[in-house]
Amino acid sequence: GGKILEEFADLMRVMWSGKFGARAPQRFRSVLTKCRPRYSGANQQDVPELLTDILDMLHEDANRVKKKPYVEALEDKFIEKTDLQRIGQEAWRRYLRRNRSVITDLCMGQLFNLVTCPQCNHSSKNFDPFNVLSLPLPTVDEVIYRC
Repeated sequence: GGKILEEFADLMRVMWSGKFGARAPQRFRSVLTKCRPRYSGANQQDVPELLTDILDMLHEDANRVKKKPYVEALEDKFIEKTDLQRIGQEAWRRYLRRNRSVITDLCMGQLFNLVTCPQCNHSSKNFDPFNVLSLPLPTVDEVIYRC
């Protein structure tokens, strides 16, 4: 534990020092491939997946919660009778019981999900944590140009 965080911090120090024109991140990549062997080859990788993996590894290395408690899911009755803002606050409070890092502080958020069964019309509300939020980009045909 902590190796990916140490190498990432070293890479950032080198990059921001201004002492090097260009520097290949070989040591960082070496540690990364030990943790996630799928990145060891020269194959093209999915960038959002790589970013998510790196953020996850940095979070785990920096997590201040060393002994993670069991955290109950939100109860259906609580969700049914409670306003959405309060549900979100409680979901985040429970998430933070197991996840406290600089990555959580700077890069994490919650996404609200509402799923409704088309047959019985039962709805389920849930808040899910995320560290990368994929947004669709409009195509050229969808973009409106204004002068």
